[in-house]
Amino acid sequence: RRTSTIKHRTQKIKMAKKSSEFEKNLQKLQKIVEQLEQGDLPLEKGVDLFKQGLSLVHSCRQQLKKAKHEVSVFIQETETDMSERNNNEL
Repeated sequence: RRTSTIKHRTQKIKMAKKSSEFEKNLQKLQKIVEQLEQGDLPLEKGVDLFKQGLSLVHSCRQQLKKAKHEVSVFIQETETDMSERNNNEL
């Protein structure tokens, strides 16, 4: 049980760090979109921002995919722990 608790705390810390990185990337992406929507950028600058934006979108998608997987694993582990506890109580 103690190992399980430590494991869950470690997962929470990792997810918090990833969430912070995701939020930063999302803010950067929002700024890029605002700049592009203004429409007064030189072509080269606009293309450069567009490329940066695509890179950030890709990064955010990867982070979301990984977070979804981690949540699934966490749920499975939690269900297994609860099932084992219930079996031990019987």
